This record gives sequence, C-alpha cells and structure tokens, in this order.
Amino acid sequence: MKSENNFKHVFIINNNIVLFITKLIIDKYKIHEDNILIVSLRNTKTDIIKGKLINIRSFHILEKIFSKLFSLSLFGILLKRKLEKLNNKFFLYTPWDTDEAVEIQNSKYCSGFSYIEEGQASYFDLPEYIFCKTGNNKKKRFRERQKILLNKTYDSDHPIFVKYYNNVSKNYFCISKNAFPAIDINKKIILDNFQNIKNSYKPRLINTKNIGIFCSSRRIRGNKLEGTLYSLVKHLPENSALKLHPSMYQNNSYIKKILILLEKFNRTDIFVCDSETIIEAEMLFEKKKLIGPLTSLIKYAEIFGSSFKQINIY
Repeated sequence: MKSENNFKHVFIINNNIVLFITKLIIDKYKIHEDNILIVSLRNTKTDIIKGKLINIRSFHILEKIFSKLFSLSLFGILLKRKLEKLNNKFFLYTPWDTDEAVEIQNSKYCSGFSYIEEGQASYFDLPEYIFCKTGNNKKKRFRERQKILLNKTYDSDHPIFVKYYNNVSKNYFCISKNAFPAIDINKKIILDNFQNIKNSYKPRLINTKNIGIFCSSRRIRGNKLEGTLYSLVKHLPENSALKLHPSMYQNNSYIKKILILLEKFNRTDIFVCDSETIIEAEMLFEKKKLIGPLTSLIKYAEIFGSSFKQINIY
C-alpha cells in the first residue's frame, strides 16, 4: 500500500460484506481517515469506517438515456471527474468491474486497483480477462453487460457475463481462501483477524438466534412479493429477525409493504433489521441460525460458526 500523506484510497462499497472487509483492510494497513474516500452504493451505511463520503446525485432516467446513446456510465463519468478534481493520485478498491469502477480505472490519477470479496459472485469460477484501456473496448464491454442484464432470468444464480475481474489488478482481498477460485493464490490477501470488527461494531441482534434472509428484489416477479415473503416467514420461529437484501433498502416502499404483510400474516413478532445490521458481524458475537434461499451467507455462516437452513422461496 502507498504511504504518502496525500495519497488517497477510494473504496466502492455496495453491501455489508464489502464494508466488513473494507474495515479489515483499513485496520491492517493503518490507512488514515484523511486519506479514505468512500463511494457508497445501494444506500449502504458505512458508519463503522471513517473517511470522506463522495456523493454523486443519481439521475436514473438521464442515466438510462445516456447509456443507450453512448454505451457509457454517466454516474461513473461524474464520479471520475469528482475524484480528479481532488488532484491526488489514488488507489481503487472495488468488488468487481462495475461500470463505475471501469471509468475510475481509466483515470490518469488512478495508480492501481484491487478487488474486495463481495459475496456469492466472489465464489464463482471467474478468471481474469485482459484489460484494454481504450474507449471502444470499454463501450463494447458495457454493451455486452447491458445485453446480458436484459436477458437475465429472475431465478438465475450463475453469471453469464464473465468480465468481472481484469488482469491489471494488484490484489484480491478476502476472508476465505476459497473466494476467487480462478485467481492466482499469490494475488489473494486473506484477512481473518476480526477483533477490530468486534471492537467497532455494535451488535443489534443479541439473543435473537433465528434470522430470515430475504431475496433480492429482482427475484420477485410482478406482484409476487406477498407469496415470496410468506414462503420464508412460514419457516421462521417466533421472535425471529428478518434481514432484507441490500437492493430493498434502497426503496422505502418495499420496507413499508413488508411490514404491512407481516401484520397481515399475524407475524408482528418478526423484527425487520435496519440497513446497518451486518449479519456477518452479528455472527462474531453469537451463533445464529439463518434461514433463506441460496445466498453467500451460506458460506459466511460456516466461516463464523453458525448454521444455514436453505429453503426455496421463489
């Protein structure tokens, strides 16, 4: 890691496991908060780390038009420009080559980048692809990904798009040696000392043993929210907690609908976790029994000494 006083470290954080590992990276390399820049996606709360939040207003409709016309990420371009205005060299940490990350990697101020384990996708057999820093290749990759997203079915688990990790990356940060199975072991940095997480995270689910894990919003077809939720709730013991997918915390209407449905099911005993609840961190404090569909938490329950009961809900 770079040690210059003005060298910046940019973290793209899109879910709680990425936040969890980001905390481990910052502590391991003793990165000062003045040199930390945080890009929070999906409204991910980042309270357990200190740094400067980089906020970019999102224009959803304009972004869709822009992407169709130019095959580029408007959000990524605006983000790159904001970082470049700081006139500082920086190192990027990203879960994978998101559209935003690819734009930032092409910045003249970006001196390198590494990947952070983010969950289920990090355990797929995805080898590195050859990175080409030209506009045409960037646009081609963008079009390929958009086409695949349009054709992706609600119940698909394995990615058809394979350009997740490119060969110019420096390292892969993970908490399990089994993450990034197609990547050279010499590029992996395994972080398995979780004490600083326990010191900085305040658990919210002490004495709550059973936790239902809900699926992402893309899994729910049409008006099937009620049936999908009930398929999970009927397996939950009394006084369980319910953790929603990060995509649902972006939309307050989802949370309101779920609370209404829990009342309809006569299951107001179920506590809906807030977005700041990190299940991986909760399992450091006491063993949990997780219940839900296929998810990366199956692996994390095993790592942290808890259990996972897999059920089909969609």
